[in-house]
Amino acid sequence: MNRNAVNAVFAVLAVALIAVIGPWVFHEMRTLPGAKPLANRSAQRVVTLEVNGMTCSACEASIRAELEDSPGVATCEVRRGQRRAYVVVDGSTPDSTLVSAVRRAGAGFWAQVVTR
Repeated sequence: MNRNAVNAVFAVLAVALIAVIGPWVFHEMRTLPGAKPLANRSAQRVVTLEVNGMTCSACEASIRAELEDSPGVATCEVRRGQRRAYVVVDGSTPDSTLVSAVRRAGAGFWAQVVTR
């Protein structure tokens, strides 16, 4: 193959790749949060809790409900298999609020903040 033929093949492949991937990239770019939503979240932090006493999905749901009802909590995810809860909170929310919420979920539950 001569050089012009190779260049033509690569050009066709590049156009096909852009045609296939381009709409997906455009969609992903449009769904990125703007500056204002990101600025609103800049005061938040993620707290990881080690949670003990969970034995079933009802335990998991009870802990999640208590954490989500706590002041300053934006969202949380509780994973029974990992014995962890990941909580997004305002920067001013003390860790003791989250630990207390886990204790309120049931007598057999206790938590501690995981430090890295």
